[in-house]
Amino acid sequence: MVAIPLLTAEPLIIWLQAGILHQHHPSPQELSETEWYCLGSRPDQPSSPKGLLIPLEWCAPEGTAHFVKRDARPRSTSAPRAELTLDQLMAWVETERKRADMVSILRQITAHMFTRLVPNPECSCEPLLTNLPLKWEQYHQFVLFPPNAFQDDLWAIFFAQPIADQTLAASVTKSVSTGTQSTPIALAYFALVACAFRATHLAAKASIPAGDVMRRPIIVPLYGPWASAWQQCQRYLLPPRQLEPTSSLTYSKLNTDTFWASARQNGIEYRWAPLHTMFCAGNITEKLRIATSPWFRVAEGTVVDLYAGVGYFTLPYLVHAGATRVYACELNPWSVQGLCHGAKANGIAYHVTLLAANLVPDTTPPASHSSSPSPTTAPLQIYAGDNALAVTYFENTAQHVNLGLLPSSEQGWPLAVRALHPHGGFLHVHTNSRADEITAWVDHTLLPTLRRLLIRWKTLPATTTTTGAFNACPWCVEVQHVERVKSYAPAVYHYVIDVQCSIART
Repeated sequence: MVAIPLLTAEPLIIWLQAGILHQHHPSPQELSETEWYCLGSRPDQPSSPKGLLIPLEWCAPEGTAHFVKRDARPRSTSAPRAELTLDQLMAWVETERKRADMVSILRQITAHMFTRLVPNPECSCEPLLTNLPLKWEQYHQFVLFPPNAFQDDLWAIFFAQPIADQTLAASVTKSVSTGTQSTPIALAYFALVACAFRATHLAAKASIPAGDVMRRPIIVPLYGPWASAWQQCQRYLLPPRQLEPTSSLTYSKLNTDTFWASARQNGIEYRWAPLHTMFCAGNITEKLRIATSPWFRVAEGTVVDLYAGVGYFTLPYLVHAGATRVYACELNPWSVQGLCHGAKANGIAYHVTLLAANLVPDTTPPASHSSSPSPTTAPLQIYAGDNALAVTYFENTAQHVNLGLLPSSEQGWPLAVRALHPHGGFLHVHTNSRADEITAWVDHTLLPTLRRLLIRWKTLPATTTTTGAFNACPWCVEVQHVERVKSYAPAVYHYVIDVQCSIART
């Protein structure tokens, strides 16, 4: 059975049975009592009855766009069904994506898969349709759905159904997918969703554990060649170790077969491994502020990014703000590798120094070798490991220090003060706070603490008063701007406080 893409002046039923082509124009009663596929228009709109009507039980949905709600009568089991393959379904999705928004396409895919594959005529797909995600993040060929999307019991029951159509079942088993949803219907369903988004990888995200200092995501792969070895890889922590140059790494046993996603924001290319690192799309306004705000003009200046991640703020400082040198610290080896990929994609020379004696072979990637012939002159200096071990490399150098750790960057404040140039500079302090508490927190916690740290770490060199008393450096600490970046939780926001530290004039 095949559907023939033929348009006629009035509805036409056409089908093959026993090798003989049958066709006739349906009566109004037939239109109202039978479930149809319609090529060109809906059969429940008789005012403009154009198109080819195909009985649902008889043919494949090639080129179809609409479905008439089925009546309560049991479906006929004697009518012949068309052979259907995953390629045919993908061709249909490719046609539909040109006609409707993605939410509508998701609804059509769900309705069709349910109608085609669930044999019980009393079942309804409406609960699935109301449970579909309405938003998502798409990064080129990678789509990340909200937490718990496609994960509840409704979907589990649907995905557990067998595929009665053997042709479709056979074509599905050939699909290249190693997502956690491994049933035939799940593979077919997410293959169609991936086709609609023109994506190679689908996943649903989950919350990052509060105690994970490396900010490693937990995602549920839904579709795509993620490589099974990476799904079962154990979580790891890096203990403090001695500094070691990049050249001492060995690569022979390191497994780097994982999926790398990419995104372009404000003219900058970012790279990350979704199974092991996060990407903060919501920080785009702060990235843009670095690129455009006069507070971030650092021409021929030095920046320290104590929590670099995959380069959210490191790369804008180099590409847009004019920094001559950025020292970037990152604890998660996968984020370090993502930063290396991003630097290379943006034409930035870099050098990596490992703050660890060795890497765990089966769970972490190798840090790239220096992309600059002279590592000491590379504009991007990356320190892989605990930033407390790296501070001596950039102490007293920075005009700007970025502290982009959430929910609080307080543990990095002493390091930030040590990194500041002796003549002062800017600290960009990230934190989460309620809107009605941020002012009090700045006045009673942030500024007093920074003043104490400046007195401790930034004193005038060996000067004394006429009475012999030690003269501490008189620092002026002022808030120049408070930026509310995005909502983090109900009534809680991500803030960035720009604090200028300068030597007070006496």
